[in-house]
Amino acid sequence: MPKSEKEKLRHGYPRMEWHGGYVRVIRPSVLMLERGYVFDIDGASCFAFGGARSHDISDGIIDPRDYQSETEMCEVWEQRQHQMVRTYGVSWWPQEMPTPKEMQDGKQILQEYMAKHGSVDFVFTHEAPASDKRYLGYDTDEFSRYLESLKQMMVYGKWFYGHLHGNRKVFENHYLLYEHIYQIH
Repeated sequence: MPKSEKEKLRHGYPRMEWHGGYVRVIRPSVLMLERGYVFDIDGASCFAFGGARSHDISDGIIDPRDYQSETEMCEVWEQRQHQMVRTYGVSWWPQEMPTPKEMQDGKQILQEYMAKHGSVDFVFTHEAPASDKRYLGYDTDEFSRYLESLKQMMVYGKWFYGHLHGNRKVFENHYLLYEHIYQIH
């Protein structure tokens, strides 16, 4: 059985050290920054921490392994197509959320970097910190609160995130980016 794209990101693509952290090499010119590292990119320090909880799965997750045939699964999907559901291994993966170890390691790496350098230039996350989510009218979860704890312990220039699917300057140095391109350097 072929690996899903999310499984490939974690295990199937070569891992290498790059500019102060670890990346997965998707293609020679496409790298996935691993969670929790500070990268030196073109002279700028960039803390990266991907992941977020899907907010459109309130009606559940369809797991293809629960069905005898693809036809049976498609019938269930057809019945639930107007619900807020995702399909395991197709549109939802457990790896969308960071593990406790990834969060612990990311915090430690960031603390060590801050002790040595004092600040980072840019923060790139998929999820928004809890204070931004509350300001924008969204509920928080353990991961957005984790990001908020990182926000409180660091000095940074600009923070970019996209999970909330919008394009706007949220605070003086916080940007919600979804479809726009923003030159940062």
